[in-house]
Amino acid sequence: MPINYVILVYIITQFAVPHAHASDATHPMGTADAPATDIAVKSFSESTLASIYTQTQPGDSHSYFSGLESVQPVFDASLYEKILTEQRDDELMTLAQQNAMVMTQRQNSSRVAMTKSNSNKPTWQVTTQLIVYYVKDQIEIVRPLTNTMMITPDTTSTTDYKITAFSTITAAQPELIDYQQLRQKNCPSKTTPTSAS
Repeated sequence: MPINYVILVYIITQFAVPHAHASDATHPMGTADAPATDIAVKSFSESTLASIYTQTQPGDSHSYFSGLESVQPVFDASLYEKILTEQRDDELMTLAQQNAMVMTQRQNSSRVAMTKSNSNKPTWQVTTQLIVYYVKDQIEIVRPLTNTMMITPDTTSTTDYKITAFSTITAAQPELIDYQQLRQKNCPSKTTPTSAS
């Protein structure tokens, strides 16, 4: 049997066959060999955060929290009320709401880890680094956040998972960008030459 064939078979079996993971292993976002459940949990957390931190029609002050309201069924009732209160009390979010700023988000990285819990249900901890953008006209506020949520399977409702803990903290100082000022600074207007007398 040629050696090239043996090497090829070895490579295929090493990289094509899924490997088992320890229950407490963590998997960075995008890991190809992460278990299917980890991928589903990560996808669930991504879509939840995208719903909460996206508001493209901020005209109505009540609608600024419609993203959070749209995912209310995935939270325990008391936890949902706590998060809603935190968002309403958040100074930067209040400022963005009062100025009808569009809110968007970008998730940079996510880690999923199986954790021990008091219940018999499996529990995952998902930690996500994300950036929330508040935008209006030429002004943009860039806010880096770290979100951690605890997720368990949910068999009592229409959702597949339930969020039992949810915490978002500011990861770095928010940055205000005024694009009009930036353009004026980078491209100063030409001064009109004075005519010779």
